[in-house]
Amino acid sequence: MNELVLDRMLCLPAPDLTSLLIGQTIIALPKVFLQRGWSFLLYPCPVSLELPVERQYRPYAMRLAQANLVEQPTGINSIISWAICDSCTLIFEREKLGNFVDSTPWTITALQKMLEQREHLFFSCLRVYQLPHPISIFEDSIPPDKFGKFVSLPTVKTIEKLALPLKVAQFLPILSEANFNQKRQQIEEGKPPLHSELEELLDDIALSVRNDHAFQELSREIQTFLGWQSDSSTGRQRPGFSWIRTITDTGNSSNGNDFEKLVRKSLLFLGFTNTLNNPKASLDPGSTGGAGGLDVFCKYPYPVVGECKASQHDTVSNSVSAQLIHLGNTHLGKSLFNESIKIIFAAGILTQAAEMAAIQNQINVMRPETLERLAELNAKHPGAIDLCKLKPCLEASPFGTEADDKINNFINDLLKKLKVRSHIVQTIKQLAEIDFPRTQFEVTEIRVQYNAIYSPQDGQSLGNQVIHELLIELSSPLVGYVGRLQAIGSNSDRFYFLRDLQVD
Repeated sequence: MNELVLDRMLCLPAPDLTSLLIGQTIIALPKVFLQRGWSFLLYPCPVSLELPVERQYRPYAMRLAQANLVEQPTGINSIISWAICDSCTLIFEREKLGNFVDSTPWTITALQKMLEQREHLFFSCLRVYQLPHPISIFEDSIPPDKFGKFVSLPTVKTIEKLALPLKVAQFLPILSEANFNQKRQQIEEGKPPLHSELEELLDDIALSVRNDHAFQELSREIQTFLGWQSDSSTGRQRPGFSWIRTITDTGNSSNGNDFEKLVRKSLLFLGFTNTLNNPKASLDPGSTGGAGGLDVFCKYPYPVVGECKASQHDTVSNSVSAQLIHLGNTHLGKSLFNESIKIIFAAGILTQAAEMAAIQNQINVMRPETLERLAELNAKHPGAIDLCKLKPCLEASPFGTEADDKINNFINDLLKKLKVRSHIVQTIKQLAEIDFPRTQFEVTEIRVQYNAIYSPQDGQSLGNQVIHELLIELSSPLVGYVGRLQAIGSNSDRFYFLRDLQVD
């Protein structure tokens, strides 16, 4: 496809559209027949069925719709997607609804009610794409009798004047070709989803939990595992982690208290803990060390002691190193302080005396930008940073300001390893697209394709054993980038694509 012209939009209930936008379903229920190959914008309209909304949608679908609502000025709605119709099937009998219900956000009661009201249903299979830029529309320009139907784009009122007809040259699919084909085949054959038990768990979470952060995070991880959404693939930052992007700016300001709190929060986020009941040697991000206290102390998995210096324009003098040494010995004792990894978190340039003191006392100097990189990597790829592997890096020379380079090299090495894993996932995805309708592939097939396409980029050629070990890792239930069908003999295991592993 080179360029498409869009001159109309299909109005779908907001929860239906949300399920399409996250890749949970590829099915829509318009009130009009759609011809294969038709393209159109997707407009989120109110739910109009004469049935309580909580009985129309499965609980997780309602929770997803609520979570994805974007605050708009009153009377304004946004179009953020468009679609191409892949097929449209007419359903007349109630008995056939069961073939579709498991692959949709609707309850069987809602589908039966819609069939009763309309006498037939248009089950439309849509390939959905993101718009490069949203279009804001005045809601009062869409009459209620158009809900579920087409509206001509020139007849609606937009916030900004549009060049009509609208031309789209950038194609941003919600689902990959292989993932879309897999879902379509599943629906055509009347098979349940691959992980229906996880979808049932989402229902339970949505019914029993409202504002619990841990359960919300579990829900998000399940959705990502199912391939419904991927924060890294859309380039969006994961909810609740906006503070990470403030580390560099705060470290380069004169706000020392806030920088100290962010350093503590970052270390906790990376997995460090501190059970010492000592306010002068704490890791509580809600407070600071205060006068005479250490800025940072971590006890587990190994002791780390640190001093923070937010330095907008200032150089870092030798007094920072001296203070770290003095307070460390005072509050921890000589033995514990000596075995602790020592870090100065600072943006400013160290004076010559401070640099010499840091080197001689084996003190690492880490810039705010580097700490932000560590936290951001952990946010995008939870578990990627093994603190026990970070320890030798922090214990080894060089120290002083050159330590920042070795920590960045550690991060770069992790990113390279993630890139290899990402390329292996992409290899399986490509094989499924090349050899459709096959979706499952053995280790040897994956190894040959990977080495042919990606080994020049990654700088290494991988053998069957390494490929198999990485595939086992990627198919872990806690990771879930590929699926695995276990066989007798490692080379006979088969793997299939689940979701992208995006590495910036």
